[in-house]
Amino acid sequence: MKIAVLGAAGQAGSRIVAEARSRGHHATAVVRRPIESDHVIADASDAEAVGRLAASHDALVHAVRPPFGREALYDPIMESVLAGVRPTDARLYVVGGAAALRVPDTGDLLKDDPRYTHPDWMPTIEASYRQYLICAAEDRAAWTYAAPPAEFEPGKKLGAYRRGSGELLVGSDGRARLSMEDFALALLDEIETPTVSRSMITFAY
Repeated sequence: MKIAVLGAAGQAGSRIVAEARSRGHHATAVVRRPIESDHVIADASDAEAVGRLAASHDALVHAVRPPFGREALYDPIMESVLAGVRPTDARLYVVGGAAALRVPDTGDLLKDDPRYTHPDWMPTIEASYRQYLICAAEDRAAWTYAAPPAEFEPGKKLGAYRRGSGELLVGSDGRARLSMEDFALALLDEIETPTVSRSMITFAY
């Protein structure tokens, strides 16, 4: 399978590329600026460039995370990626945020629950929520929005995870967490054997 990963230099994106390659897939690591010799240069805000990548791959992973202070970029980049994928047969997988997940004990959106938010994080949280809404309004491209849990950091690959849809997965320890390594594993499982389309999916321990 041919998989292109936008944002391959990021923490999540680099792990998705590594997981795909470890399974024998042809994984194209796409970055905005040259880093390694095996990286392909393309700008996720350029719909034509995204379209060329999508047309030559089976799946496109959007793992671009604009830096703090530039959260306004989430919207146009998401719209550009969708516009690029729309006329192709590629499936789109968006590595999003947890903002749109429902908290199980209240039913509230995670972005509105102070237990999982902090004022310093709100610009990113609100931006990732808008990102999801842009996807939810798309009825042509074959997209899947992969929402990580509240705690999502580099760590160990345990080789285990739970799968959910629109609700935050909370473990017996009261935490909603997953390493980026196991998120990459879960996402590649979904790419290899799709279970949803035009919908949200989430993973956690």
